[in-house]
Amino acid sequence: MDKELAAAFDKFLKKELLHLSKSLSDKELSGHIKSASILEMKFKIFGLCFTKLNDEICTFMPDCGVLYNNMFQNLKSIFNESVKLIRIL
Repeated sequence: MDKELAAAFDKFLKKELLHLSKSLSDKELSGHIKSASILEMKFKIFGLCFTKLNDEICTFMPDCGVLYNNMFQNLKSIFNESVKLIRIL
């Protein structure tokens, strides 16, 4: 399981870093838009870790897994709205 998790994380990270690198290479993007892109990348990594943790929690405590998932969905919604505001400014 640890090797599978590490491989999945590496694959995810490489894909997201490539996407971020392409986004940041755009010379016409302002600093706050680039910062928003970096924040989105960090949140995606957090989301992956949270999802994997929640999968484990659901195995042993399904009710807590549902609660954690709802909490993450709310946090994700707040984050997405915050990034929209950053991009507008």
